[in-house]
Parts: sequence; C-alpha cells; structure tokens
Amino acid sequence: MCAAAGLWDDDTPVRSLGVWRHGDQILVHCGDAVRIGDDWHPAGRRIGPALYPSAPSIARPSLVPADEATARTLADHLRLWSTKQRAGRTLLYGWIAVGYLGAAPRWRPHFLVSGERGCGKSSLATLVDAALGPQSRMVNNYTEAGIRQALTNEGRGLVLDEAEGDTDRVQKLIELLRQMSGGEGVQGLRGTIGHGAQRFSLSGAVYLSAINAPMLEPQDRSRITEVELQPPGTDVGAADRVVQATLWAGERSAALRARAVAGWQRFVDNLGMLRSMLIERGCDGRQADQLGTLLAAGAMMHNDRPLDSDSASVIVDKVEPMIFRLRAEDEEDSDPRRCLAVLMTTQLDHWRGGNKSTVGRVLMDALKTEGTEAREALKTYGLLVKLDALRWREGEREVEVPGPILVVANSHEALSRFFRDKAWRGGGWARALLRLPGAQPAPPLRFDGHRARGVIIPAGLLPTPATPGDDVLSAQSG
Repeated sequence: MCAAAGLWDDDTPVRSLGVWRHGDQILVHCGDAVRIGDDWHPAGRRIGPALYPSAPSIARPSLVPADEATARTLADHLRLWSTKQRAGRTLLYGWIAVGYLGAAPRWRPHFLVSGERGCGKSSLATLVDAALGPQSRMVNNYTEAGIRQALTNEGRGLVLDEAEGDTDRVQKLIELLRQMSGGEGVQGLRGTIGHGAQRFSLSGAVYLSAINAPMLEPQDRSRITEVELQPPGTDVGAADRVVQATLWAGERSAALRARAVAGWQRFVDNLGMLRSMLIERGCDGRQADQLGTLLAAGAMMHNDRPLDSDSASVIVDKVEPMIFRLRAEDEEDSDPRRCLAVLMTTQLDHWRGGNKSTVGRVLMDALKTEGTEAREALKTYGLLVKLDALRWREGEREVEVPGPILVVANSHEALSRFFRDKAWRGGGWARALLRLPGAQPAPPLRFDGHRARGVIIPAGLLPTPATPGDDVLSAQSG
C-alpha cells in the first residue's frame, strides 16, 4: 500500500474538520467520516488531490435539512439586535450562511461587529456560535499564533469575541485574515527550532466583535465587512428572548447546516447574478466578491429557489448606501491619495503668523497671483507651482497642460526626507502620485537649481483657500 501510494508530497492538501469544495460538490468532514453528495465514507483517506485525515468526531448535519420557514425564523431572531447600517442584519445573516459552507466558497468574507458596551455584542456572538454548532469555534482569549496552530487544515467558521483594536494580537490577526479570504486560504511555512519546517493551512470565514474595533486598511475593507450595533431599547423582556433565540438556534443547528450544504448550487447561482449586479452598481471586483458572497449565501438560506433578477435587484438596493461608502472610503484611502495627503500635511521650515506652515498651506499662498515668495520657497523642497500653462515638446508633438498645476520632483533630497519613514520612500512617491486621476509625467524642469523630471498634479487635486462656512465648528460653538 505504501509503494502504491508513492512518496509523500508536502504540498498535498490536508483537509480536516469542516466543509470543503470537491469539484462541483460539497464535501463535509465530521472527523470519523466524510460525506460527498448523499454518501458517507470513512475518514482517513485520500479523495482526489487531497488527504482527509481522521479526527475526533463532531455532530453531523441532520438527515432532513431545515425548511425555508426555519431559516427565516433565524433571520427574524437577528431582529433582537439593531444595527446602524440599513443592511446590517441582512449581511450578518449572510455571514452565518457562509459559516455553514466553511472553506467551500471561493471567496470567504469576514465580519466585524462593533458597538459600545452593553449593546449586545457578546450575546450576538453567542447566538452566531450556537447557530453554527460544530461548524465553528468560539474563543475570547487568543493570539494569532494560537489560532494558526489550533485551526490549521480546518474548514470551519471562527467566532472571536473581544477583538479590541488597540492590541498587537488583533493587528496580527487582521494580517492573517487578509490571506484567509481567497483561493486556498493561508498556505504558510515557518521554521522550527530544530531547523525544520512547519506547514500550516487556514481557510474559512471569521466573525469578530469589539468595542474598540480595529482600524481597517483599504485592503482589509474588501475582506472584512463591519457593522455597528445600536444600544438596546428599554424592552425588559428582550434579554429573555435573546436567551430563547440562542437555545432555538443551537437546537436547530444540525438542520440549518444540512440546508446550507443541500443549497450549494443555489448559492452558486445566486452569487453569479448578484456579483454582476453589484459591479453594475459601482463595486469593484473585490467588493462584489465580498458583498455578493454574503448576500448570495443569505438568499440561499432564505429561499428554496435561486434568485430571479427582480429579487436580486431588491437585495442589492439594500446595500446601495454601503456601496457608496466603500467607494468613497477607497478613493480617500487609496495609495495615491494617502501619499498626496502626507505631502500636503508635511511641516516646512517656513513660518507664517508665528506658526510653522505645512506644504498645503504654503501651496495655497503660492496659487495666488501675488504668491511669488511662496512659490520660490516651495522650489527648495522639489515642488514647482505654475499658474500659467506648461508647454514642452515630445518628439514632433507639442504638449500643453493648463495651469495652475503643481509639479513634484521625482528625485529631491527634501522630498526624500518627507517620505523617509513612509511607504513611498526612495522615490516611491513619484510612482504613487502618478496614479492620481489627471496626473501625468512632467519634462525635466528646474527646482531651485536642481534639474529633474516630475509628476504634474492637476488643479482639481490642489488645496483651495477656505471660504466662510467651510469650518466644521463655528465660532459660536467653540
């Protein structure tokens, strides 16, 4: 048998407890047995390209899947919590459905629930864990290394309470989540004390809850959907209903798991339609994967039939405000925009009114007709302001860019100091700024005696003087 199996390949996928995709089907691993289609097989064998080792058994999905009414009751129980976002509960319901599918979806969205103390975050996490049953693990004290070691090779959901954003452990966890979302998830390799190598694999969707939610980078917002809970009302019976809802979810977990597994093809059909609609509404591909997967999974649980175009459009309407917010945040926090913001807010050795000025403040003076002194000052920092058009020849072609414009030198010692500790050091600012809308390369120009090429920043991206009413705080409000 060993000879027939051949030499062991360390790159062989090892898939333990959870739900996995097996071609066009779903494979459910319950420790002592695996289910493909309607058939159960003993675990501890190779199936296709992957190895499914034996493990301590967990409860299997029920033989009879939950019906549509039961799944909708789960959605109704989520109404015991109030979310700031209009589609918050819809997306949460979708995440629970994604959790049932484990590692099977090609994109696995993570979910972050934030809110002040007493708004019900922990009780909600408990209900989510109860609904998932053995298809999830719930912990409230953890490290990234502990999760990596305990959950390797599993295809289950993970519920993490107390994911406060001011700790290194959560930031390291966020870095891990980035890699868990797509494809085969995290395929890691670490060195050991004995100079060997330890492999680990992590795949699945993660639910986090926190009072002080971790700050999400632009690349995280397309992987982690954040929903904020509202403070509870004054209903004295709400706490008892939460307890009863949690018990109900735990009792029906096996049937709900079975419904999700049986609805796999319905999920795939829903996702194709919703993803296309989300892109039509302005989502990029990654945002469409994130929102589409959550909405498709929720609709798969909620309805016995795949979505039609009208039903899909109604669902997408619910997340339209979130799409608008994601687009605005992504534009504001894009790499070029952040690079420009760092440049504009850098302090200069240039005094005005007894205070040091920033590049942006001096630039506003330089954009005035009488701002000759400010324009000369900026040249010493590799920044050239032209109020009139900039013209030059490229071969037989004459190029003209209307003013006013700012030209940022590609190489300059002052700019190197500005970006010394930033991601755009070593001239990286030029590549980033060139990706701004309307930016373009400039010909060699003189910056206070230094000749260099640069990046032209158009007028629409330059700061403008404040006008009355621009300030957020009025003088009266202090």
